[in-house]
Amino acid sequence: MQFSTARAEVAAQLGLDETQSNVTTLINRWLNLSQNDISSSWDWTWLQSRQAIATAIDYTTGTVDLIAGSGTITFSAVIATSQTGRFIQFSSYNDWYEITAHTAGAATATISPVYAQAANATAETFTIRTWYYTFATNVSHVYTARQADSQQYIPLVSAAKRDLFQPFSTATADAPQVLTIWDRDSSGSLQFTPFPWPAKVILIEFRTYLRPTDLSGDTDTPLFPAEFDTIWIEGAVARGYKFLDDDREENTLKYFLLRIERMKLRDNPAIDKSRILQSIDEGGRGNNIIRFPSTFDERIS
Repeated sequence: MQFSTARAEVAAQLGLDETQSNVTTLINRWLNLSQNDISSSWDWTWLQSRQAIATAIDYTTGTVDLIAGSGTITFSAVIATSQTGRFIQFSSYNDWYEITAHTAGAATATISPVYAQAANATAETFTIRTWYYTFATNVSHVYTARQADSQQYIPLVSAAKRDLFQPFSTATADAPQVLTIWDRDSSGSLQFTPFPWPAKVILIEFRTYLRPTDLSGDTDTPLFPAEFDTIWIEGAVARGYKFLDDDREENTLKYFLLRIERMKLRDNPAIDKSRILQSIDEGGRGNNIIRFPSTFDERIS
């Protein structure tokens, strides 16, 4: 159901005039909140998605000049592609600095924090590395990862667990053995760091769950299948009754939550949810013995 159709339905059920801008704003918010309520209540199959991310190799060509206490660094030659967001390490020290600004084709860049050493450095060799790889902004969480070429699964660990076994490692390899999932960046996107650092470009395939984005355009549609549109409407109407201090809010909300529970039963019911009968199913407790029909082969457990 398109956003405009859903808005008109909610307005009709609540007896509101959707042509008024303040009413339109309210109903839009109720519909988006209802969508969020549904999406966050279960790991729905319709939220499952896939994202493939290519790793980047280190950049080590040329040298760089540094000024003590300065955030500006100068390379011996221009770098064709922007290095903004990557990290740089200078050969004389183990510190890593974030490159906060670099324009493609430029020979200068800005680092953070400023160069911490007391003396200037000239013709330093360096390593520029991608520390953080970013998922699409609509990724809620990640549940599996594998190298696309070899089909090798790669474990996912938290930053705290990684720090226990290998903090600040600079080791490189053809493919990472583990991936660290970090919190979201300033744009709201999840990030990950590989270990060891990839020495060549590889493709990592992720299975993810999406998070819904707020609907805004009249033709926008929610992520869930159309058969559940009436449940979406029900949640928005319940919020409308609450706003209007209407005593129908309680029953409408209960019905909305009940229908979400029924929704779960319709979500991919045949996969990984079949009850597997085992030998214990033939027995009973005390004298209450459960017998299978004669047509059922009891040898199969």
